[in-house]
Amino acid sequence: SRIHVCLPAVVWQARVCEPWGEPWQQYGASAAPPRQLGRRPGSPPQCLEFPLGELGAWLALRRRTPPFFTAKERESWQERLRTKLRRPAGPLGGKESILETLMAGSQGYSSGMFRSCAFAGSGHDLRCRPRGSEIDAHEAVFRANSAQQLGGPSTMSASRGIAGSRTSFRVNCLHNSRVLPEAVAAGEVCIVPDRWWRQKWGSESMNNAPRLCCELPVRSKYDAASIKRVQVQESARFAWLRTLPMGDGVFDFVLNTSGGNALHAALALCERVDVYGAGLFSEGVAQDKVYAHFYEREGVRACSRTRPLSLVQSLLSRRYASGMAQERILWDLYLHILHVLGVIRWVQ
Repeated sequence: SRIHVCLPAVVWQARVCEPWGEPWQQYGASAAPPRQLGRRPGSPPQCLEFPLGELGAWLALRRRTPPFFTAKERESWQERLRTKLRRPAGPLGGKESILETLMAGSQGYSSGMFRSCAFAGSGHDLRCRPRGSEIDAHEAVFRANSAQQLGGPSTMSASRGIAGSRTSFRVNCLHNSRVLPEAVAAGEVCIVPDRWWRQKWGSESMNNAPRLCCELPVRSKYDAASIKRVQVQESARFAWLRTLPMGDGVFDFVLNTSGGNALHAALALCERVDVYGAGLFSEGVAQDKVYAHFYEREGVRACSRTRPLSLVQSLLSRRYASGMAQERILWDLYLHILHVLGVIRWVQ
């Protein structure tokens, strides 16, 4: 079965942008209705179909599948290791034994082990409607990157009244390749993201820069040697996320981002998931759709009116910004659908 969603044409005509991205992202682009989701014959182009049956099957599989890879279940991750190493057959050079040692901390987690969880994103609505105490009241709190990270960059945090102070699980937890002492003291678990399996062995890393634009990347190493070092020397705790693709391009793409991985883990570990800090900001249906963060001190309510000046930036804007706009709007629609179906409670 499929669910049909029709949006006014003005939604697709409005621009979607990221104020703290590259110049072409700051200017943004309108999102032409994507063709890959299909439409009913004869329906307006702004009417989309979402795979409700596939979504239900994915959720059922997610809730009966162990949330993390473990050392004892080598067969569950060995094929992914072979793909990563590009060795479909033969010995793996002892790397499977290295992973078994690193995965020791992934034991003891089971599907639905927490009754109530909060996925705390970094969206603007937390500044509009502070939910800090409500987030902290959950049994477990899931976050991604350095937002609201104790001891982390102050530019990515706000008062605890706005976004809370607790974190139980975090994707991309390291800062400058080190675990923060405050995170260790709080018992925070660092989730090794799905992208780790797609990076070259020995070169795994993630970016910790506070903003996408105009700062040098702050890379944190997630190679086996670095993970072992912070485990042994800094008492860091790691868990290796077991992601499950659904087969829908947009849904799978978003779930493979750092924030998507955190939501993925919450859906696997929790009976009920309340979602905070997610979605686009807009003054109205026909107005700009802005991807803004709660920790930004400068409120941005509209997209830049300055077009990218260089030829390269203009080409990027045309080629990629429309795709970015589609993904942002479609993910908002998916959150609405998950909320209506009772999979999550989207708090806005």
